[in-house]
Amino acid sequence: MTFPKDKAVTAHFTGHRPQHIGRLHLEVRECVEWLVEYATERGIKVFVSGMACGVDLTAAKYVMDLIDGGADLYLVGAVPFPTHWQKWPRSTQDEYAALVKRMKRSDRCKVCLVSDGGYSIEKLTRRNEWMADRASMCLGVYLGTHGRQGGTYRQLQYSSSRGLHTIYCDPANLRMYQVLPHQEVG
Repeated sequence: MTFPKDKAVTAHFTGHRPQHIGRLHLEVRECVEWLVEYATERGIKVFVSGMACGVDLTAAKYVMDLIDGGADLYLVGAVPFPTHWQKWPRSTQDEYAALVKRMKRSDRCKVCLVSDGGYSIEKLTRRNEWMADRASMCLGVYLGTHGRQGGTYRQLQYSSSRGLHTIYCDPANLRMYQVLPHQEVG
């Protein structure tokens, strides 16, 4: 099977880590479902996850479930560096390992290592830019109350400034927002 490499059919996810989501886990899942539906209605076939704990893993698992159910979709896991998962809680490490194992068994998935070596904030930024540079759409789960800071905010801004169709869902109010180029998020 040929893995599509066309930016026009590719979207990437961005979103908060668990500590910023609080008790909104069900709402985050609902946002992910809406965003995937929105994207597929617009011709997106390939979804890229940054494979971080929180929204990234939720989104990757959801797309993987759709693929396992027969959907004509593809999933790319953009791993920022080999050991990025090692400081997570054990249950999240297990969740990550199970997802990677599922992805490696599917010809509709691939896991890409973006940088070698250990942790650095620059490698997380490089991963985020790598995802945006290969996509035409950015799908975010972003709490507007989180303020104009953090990786999710920066990724929404970066994607929009690069001309990607940028949309996010706020799990606190379950509303979708589009970010226009050169428009401030939130």
